[in-house]
Amino acid sequence: MTALHPLTFLGVQISSLCSRGKYSTDPAVHAQAVDEIRKVAGVHTDLRDHEVGVWVGYYGDEYTRTRAAALVDAFPGCVPHIALGVQRRGAGGNRTPETSMPAGIGKIRRAPDHPLRGSRGLRMLRVSAEVIHRGG
Repeated sequence: MTALHPLTFLGVQISSLCSRGKYSTDPAVHAQAVDEIRKVAGVHTDLRDHEVGVWVGYYGDEYTRTRAAALVDAFPGCVPHIALGVQRRGAGGNRTPETSMPAGIGKIRRAPDHPLRGSRGLRMLRVSAEVIHRGG
């Protein structure tokens, strides 16, 4: 396993500090997060501003409004990076589109003569589970 580059690791730390207590409405919680981010980032203010801006753009919503405002107030250099966070939030997941999958892949099908097919089979399954649960 390879170790992360120290600046990559620092970026992860800053981002995680942005997330800690993000739903709180207590200004003291947000002030503590800002202080920790300043302490961890040290002289790497450009990296700090980038990570904070991307975080605010990605996670900024009605539930994290107080945290996002505290971060923007504390680190005004993050504002140019907010657009990148918004863009990443709208990018979606890293999945293969379903239209490119061959037909039938990923679908579970039972054979027509499967013993649990239909409501009778489900009833049998429920009765079996009750018997096992009672120990009989």
